[in-house]
Amino acid sequence: MPTPNAIRVELARLLTCGYPNPPSEDMLPLVGQLWVDDLETLSDEQLSAACKAYRQSPDKEDRWWPTPGRLLALSHHGAAIRHLGSDADADKAWTDYNRRMRATDGIGGPMRGIPARDLDADPYRNDAMWAGHEAIGGWRAWATSSVDDKRIPAVWRKAYLAARNGQKVDPAAIATTARAIAAPAARRLTVVK
Repeated sequence: MPTPNAIRVELARLLTCGYPNPPSEDMLPLVGQLWVDDLETLSDEQLSAACKAYRQSPDKEDRWWPTPGRLLALSHHGAAIRHLGSDADADKAWTDYNRRMRATDGIGGPMRGIPARDLDADPYRNDAMWAGHEAIGGWRAWATSSVDDKRIPAVWRKAYLAARNGQKVDPAAIATTARAIAAPAARRLTVVK
């Protein structure tokens, strides 16, 4: 949650930019409280980065006083919500799932709850990958499927996307995904060759 001081600093920075229709001085405390309520999932650093992105934006929509929703959309938080359940998310997850399945093949496949044999280090992504894994019939179904079999990836993807879309309302899942977007290498398990 952004601190009151961070909100004051960002409001002052936005006021100095000369955007049309800024809040009046007597409304600034109310605007600050709305920002606390509406931007509660952002840290001070994320709020600062979102405001900076807004100030630097060449987009015509960003020439007016910003709404909290616009600032959220510019933050890693907004990127995380857009990413959860997207085609890019599912495509990357399917690739990572196959990589993990091959890596655990010689030891009997993946095992939930055992970090070295789990599907992903991100617990939310891991849950969605397990939903896909269970939907296709598990390790044996994956191991015996043909590369040409389009059913397995389609069923896996559908279950994975349903799980990820369900996570869009979970603040912890959004925060975890936002951190992963900010530092993508940190969320991957190391695959032992």
